[in-house]
Amino acid sequence: MPDLGHKTLENISGMVRFNRWMYERIAPYIGERILEVGAGIGNLTQFYVDREFVLASDIEDEYLATLKEKFGGRKNFATVKLDFMDDIVPLVAPHKIDTIVCLNVLEHILHDRTALSNMFQILVPGGTLIILVPAFQWLFGTMDVNLMHHRRYSKKELREKFESAGFRVVHSEWMNFAGIPG
Repeated sequence: MPDLGHKTLENISGMVRFNRWMYERIAPYIGERILEVGAGIGNLTQFYVDREFVLASDIEDEYLATLKEKFGGRKNFATVKLDFMDDIVPLVAPHKIDTIVCLNVLEHILHDRTALSNMFQILVPGGTLIILVPAFQWLFGTMDVNLMHHRRYSKKELREKFESAGFRVVHSEWMNFAGIPG
């Protein structure tokens, strides 16, 4: 029986308009050589798999197998099992990544500062990190626990963590305030 995370990804895969909307929110910031952190089953990967190079990463073998099945026939596409707590820089840096897409993943990583530092070291100079995380630690609840989240973020906390890793924050915004009552 699939775990809650896998069931959630499968449910979201059927939300075609939602996935397209998410992609359209980040599309202006996406370059040509992409590392997708926590690509899952490719719900967003499908929208930028036509770029020069896409390296889809995940920590789950099952997700990597699904990604290979969906996109593996493309010469510009590769998968890799990455744990951002490890020294992954030598493995990924040679790909000259100009964009890292990390949507709803950082909250799953115990040592997020290490992960952000690794991401900064992977990017080519001037590269872009696109990130989406859940907000407001006071909202942390059963859903977060079931999805194996370690935290939620404030803008101030996230900005400090980005800057300590070497990033310069260019754009930050809130999304989905309507979801708070839920």
